[in-house]
Amino acid sequence: REQGKGREIKNFAAEELPIDLLFLVDVSGSMRPHVERMAVAAHSTLPSLREEDRMAVMVFDRNTRLRMPLRPGSTEGRRELDNVLRSERFNNGTDITRALYDAARFMKRQGRKEARRAIVLLTDDMTGNESDTFGVVRALRDAETVMSVLLVPAATPRGMGRRRGGGWGN
Repeated sequence: REQGKGREIKNFAAEELPIDLLFLVDVSGSMRPHVERMAVAAHSTLPSLREEDRMAVMVFDRNTRLRMPLRPGSTEGRRELDNVLRSERFNNGTDITRALYDAARFMKRQGRKEARRAIVLLTDDMTGNESDTFGVVRALRDAETVMSVLLVPAATPRGMGRRRGGGWGN
C-alpha cells in the first residue's frame, strides 16, 4: 500500500548474505545476572547461525577485552559466553563509549566486506564516563556495522539514586 491504496509489487529480491556478529558484553559490577540470562538464551538461539556466519565475543568494564575473535558457527561462541561467567570478576566500573569505539574498530578491521556486520550490546547503560553518541554513530557507519542494544534494568544500591546513563538504550 502506498498512501492507503494498493500498489502492485514489480520487483522483489532477497539476499542470503553471511553475517559477522560481535557480542559486546558489559561485565561491570551489576551485570552478572544479566550475562547469565544471555548465556542461557544463547544456547537456544545461536544454533540458528549458519556455517558461513561468524561470531565474536568482546567484554568491557573500564577496559575492553576481546574474548574470542570472529569464528564460524556458534558452538565456540556459546562456550565463550559461558567462560565469561567463570572468568570475569564483575566488579569494575563501565566505559561504554570506549567499548563501542573499540567494537566499531574491530568490525571495520575484521568484518568481511561481503558480509553483513552487526554488534549486539548487552548493558545496563550505567557508564562512568561521558558518552559520544555522534562519534560512535560515525564510527559504526564507517565500519558499515549496525548495532542492537539489549538494555537491562540498572541495579541501584539502597540509599542511592539512579546514576545518569550514557543514553545508548534511549
